[in-house]
Amino acid sequence: LVQLRPRVPRARTAFDQTRRQSRRFRSHEARAVAGPQTEGVPFMCRASPPTTQLGFDTLLAEADRKNAAAIRDTRYPGFPDTMPEAVAYCRTLIERHHGFMTAADLDNAMACRQEAHALALHLNGGDPGILAGPEAAGCVLDAATAAPEGSIPLWGQAGDFVLTISGMQVRIDLDGVFGIGATALPFPGFAAHVVDRAAPFLSDTGFRSFLGFHMPLTPGLSVESYIRTAIAHQIKTDLKGRLVRIARGSGE
Repeated sequence: LVQLRPRVPRARTAFDQTRRQSRRFRSHEARAVAGPQTEGVPFMCRASPPTTQLGFDTLLAEADRKNAAAIRDTRYPGFPDTMPEAVAYCRTLIERHHGFMTAADLDNAMACRQEAHALALHLNGGDPGILAGPEAAGCVLDAATAAPEGSIPLWGQAGDFVLTISGMQVRIDLDGVFGIGATALPFPGFAAHVVDRAAPFLSDTGFRSFLGFHMPLTPGLSVESYIRTAIAHQIKTDLKGRLVRIARGSGE
């Protein structure tokens, strides 16, 4: 038989007393934080109180937006706050841009494009979606300052017109200062659309996009000359000098 020895209570030390006090303090602290309505519920299971504090990323984004607006207002203090005034401002800006492009002053032309985008951003309340839809500031300005249909636009002006090149009619849809790559590429992008689907064209689909075409910017270069040069280059290099028939059943 195993003889059990009676348990002798261990003498409490100062460490034991401190630990007991610490446990009691933490228990009281938890009750004070949780409140009487959650009495009896484990502290770690209780829901955290709602907070209205913004996240750090949100605070940074808001600070960046305000800083950008302050810089924009300092750089362009004369920006209008209404769309009618902004349209008039943008028309003048496009005229300046046209003058710089005609003079082969690309640096100042690019500065005009940056200013146009800053204007749209100002009207958009700092929201970068200036081309997010028909009602966005950039789209409204682009449409309001476009060239009359059928006429060749100024540099920086959107337009829709027809040219006859190498015996074919081509409808040109030209980008303005708000076009794709306008603040990075020297020349505007444009789309070439077929007019007569029974005649040979630049592609068998009846559509050809021109974006990023590079050529020297020389004094006096016109929008029409640029477009004719770009299309002639495509016919010579990609098509080996021969236009193609529109594929049956294809459509833009």
